[in-house]
Amino acid sequence: MTVSIANMESCLALVMALLLSACSHKDIECPFAADREVHVNFMWDNAPGASPEGMTVYFFPESKGGAIWRFDIAGASGGPVQLPVGSYRMLACNNDLRGVRLVDTNDFGTLAAQVRTAADDIAVTSGMLYGATVPHVEVTLCGVIYTSASGEHKECGKSVIRCSPDSLATEFRVIVKNVNGIERVKSAEALVRSVNTRMVVSSAMPSGAEAALSVPMEVDRAQATMEGDACGFLPVDSRKYWLTVRIARSDGKMFTKDFDITDRIDNLNGRRRVIIIIDGIAIPEGDIPSNPDDVGGIAVGVDGWNVVEIDLESNCV
Repeated sequence: MTVSIANMESCLALVMALLLSACSHKDIECPFAADREVHVNFMWDNAPGASPEGMTVYFFPESKGGAIWRFDIAGASGGPVQLPVGSYRMLACNNDLRGVRLVDTNDFGTLAAQVRTAADDIAVTSGMLYGATVPHVEVTLCGVIYTSASGEHKECGKSVIRCSPDSLATEFRVIVKNVNGIERVKSAEALVRSVNTRMVVSSAMPSGAEAALSVPMEVDRAQATMEGDACGFLPVDSRKYWLTVRIARSDGKMFTKDFDITDRIDNLNGRRRVIIIIDGIAIPEGDIPSNPDDVGGIAVGVDGWNVVEIDLESNCV
């Protein structure tokens, strides 16, 4: 039987029309458990200058009983993942923070970043936490359909999902200037007290226990300043905030001094960057007083400083 070119063109046009009709329909019935390659692209317009070493992406099934899919993608730009056809909610955050682990990962609404705490409930972090969510992703045989975090509906036949991670933690910068006696300082640290230890990624809401955020400080003897940066989870409720400056003197003596910074935190215009400036402190000199007001191993009354007795030998391992 001879088939004319006109008939072939008509058949081809009919097939293409059926395919396009199927791809424009959101409720595509997949006849088999097909996997699709989906490209996740991270756009950093909300966090200019961010360059995490890698991102972890979760896809939570919208239907009950479905599998949760996790992918670790190297670099900050994104990459391909393999997903079965279906409907999901997507969540992503950077995975290059030492001392931060993901917990409660069995649900989109509970997954959180948990900060490691050292002795005395001191939180130690290594950088900014970034996060992004895509409330609805539909993987079909013909591409992806998704709803952005801002509610915008998008369809992509090339199976590309674009999302914009944002800063979830707060960057604290502590500056202590005009330090009298800075030549006696061997090392320095600041503690921002009353931050949280956990951040729920999907809602960007801090939770968990209270802790003190460790802010290692660089000592500039020429400028008589001590400065440091660290990122932590700033609560949204009202509470008392304290800054503790802790210095180790060159002779091994340890001193601490507390500052009430509640007003500075409460009057912030933005909660993603906090600058705390302490102007004019004097580093104690000489020996510990012979008869200090000793409370729990801490001597109080050295120009407003607390003198902490430390047995260096007992701390050696």
